Amino acid sequence: MGETFLIFGARNSQQDFFFRDEWHSLQHDQDTSLNPFKLITAFSRDQEQKIYVQDRIREYRAHIARLVLEGRATFVVCGSSGSMPKAVRQALIDVLADIDDRGNVEGAAVMGIEGAEKYVDQMQKEGRYLQETW
Repeated sequence: MGETFLIFGARNSQQDFFFRDEWHSLQHDQDTSLNPFKLITAFSRDQEQKIYVQDRIREYRAHIARLVLEGRATFVVCGSSGSMPKAVRQALIDVLADIDDRGNVEGAAVMGIEGAEKYVDQMQKEGRYLQETW
C-alpha cells in the first residue's frame, strides 16, 4: 500500500471527529517512508466560513492530481448520500480538468472537463473511484 491521504469532513471537531486519536496516531507514529498517512480535516461548523471536503480537494489539488494520475490512487467517498457525493466528485473532476500536460495545476488545461469526467468514469469502472453513502 502506498500513501494514504485522508480528508475527513464533518460538522464540528468536538462532536463529530470520529477516530480522532487513531487518525492522529497513524499520522504521527509512523515510518513515513513506508506508508505515509496524511490527515486533512474539513469541519463545516467550527468557523464562520464553512469548509467542506470539496474545498479541501481543491486546496490540495496538485497533490491529489499527482496521487490519482501518477500513483493511480483509489479515491473513496463515504458519508451522507445528500449533495456531498456529487459535490466531491465534481471537485475531483474540476481538479483533473485543470491539469496541464506536465502535471501542473496552473496553465493550459489539457484534460478539460469532458476528459476529466471520462477519466473519473474509467476510475469507477476500474474500482478506483468508490462511493459508500447512506
